[in-house]
Amino acid sequence: MRFINRRLREPRRLTVRRIRARSGHRLVVAYPDGLRRLHAFADDAALVSGTAALQAALAAEGWEPLQRPAPRWRPAAGG
Repeated sequence: MRFINRRLREPRRLTVRRIRARSGHRLVVAYPDGLRRLHAFADDAALVSGTAALQAALAAEGWEPLQRPAPRWRPAAGG
């Protein structure tokens, strides 16, 4: 998921992605300055609560989810 911070002079973006690990789950937060932070969670429940806490922390710093545009539907050729 991507986030944007419009409070800054130049809007900046960061990316949060989930990766699976042998033991639990990992979230990698890639900040615009190149810093990467790894958050480790032992199970699904910890992942859910940890993700909610991370989103709250990012929101407090001015980061908001960047909405993706809706996919465009196209009819099949020859219809």
